[in-house]
Amino acid sequence: MKTIERIYLELLQLESRCDSAEISVATKNEILGTLNRLATELDSQIHLLTPTDSSSAQTDWMQFRQRLPAWLKGALTREHLGNILRALERTLQKSPRDHDFLITEGDTIDKESQKLPLSFYLENLQSAFNVGSIFRTADFLGAERLVLGGYTPGPAWPQVQKTAMGANLYVQSDRLTDQGRSLAELRQNSGNIRWVAIETSENALNYTDAYILQPTLFLVGNERYGLSAEALSLADEIRCIHGRGVKNSLNVGVALALVAGEWQRQWLQQ
Repeated sequence: MKTIERIYLELLQLESRCDSAEISVATKNEILGTLNRLATELDSQIHLLTPTDSSSAQTDWMQFRQRLPAWLKGALTREHLGNILRALERTLQKSPRDHDFLITEGDTIDKESQKLPLSFYLENLQSAFNVGSIFRTADFLGAERLVLGGYTPGPAWPQVQKTAMGANLYVQSDRLTDQGRSLAELRQNSGNIRWVAIETSENALNYTDAYILQPTLFLVGNERYGLSAEALSLADEIRCIHGRGVKNSLNVGVALALVAGEWQRQWLQQ
């Protein structure tokens, strides 16, 4: 199926050229030609599936091939091409990742005036994908910066960049140890910034309770172990999210987005 994989990649490139609902005649003809090549290739390859291939995989390919003529006759729009590609991805058993859906329409580069007095401290996060997700959250909510503590992956990591989808370019980040600072020193020099830890604790306030609305730094910790005792002791307050399920915790990026999003809502309504 290597040839089909190559055709799939060609179609992805053609899809990226369809930057509006209307597809140019030249691109449309190129797409139709590529789809016809795909149909021909499928005819020559489907019967070559070995007995070790699952019957469901063979059925998926047969169904895709049977539907292709009707798709070729349809009005070829960007959405129409997308539907064909998504069906092809499922048949190829591909699972697109978040960074495959990069959307730039509506992005505004000059949003400096919309920044809020909001920062995040990430202590010993293991997952670069979680860090990238938090960069996106920070940019979306208008946070000023990220402070990276311990072994938290930084913005230079490829996995962080993929998940951040460009947000790492618009949110300031610095590593706590780069300037020889300790967490206690950062706290001492924080001025009127309120430190709010996000952690499961008996003494924690619900994340929807009213906040003291002043410049705020939210602290989140390691995916498995949470925040250190030092970080918790330096926080002005602890916030938690009460769940209703069996598991008593959320992904760190999701939890931070919920809590910081609620803080932003209250800040903008004051």
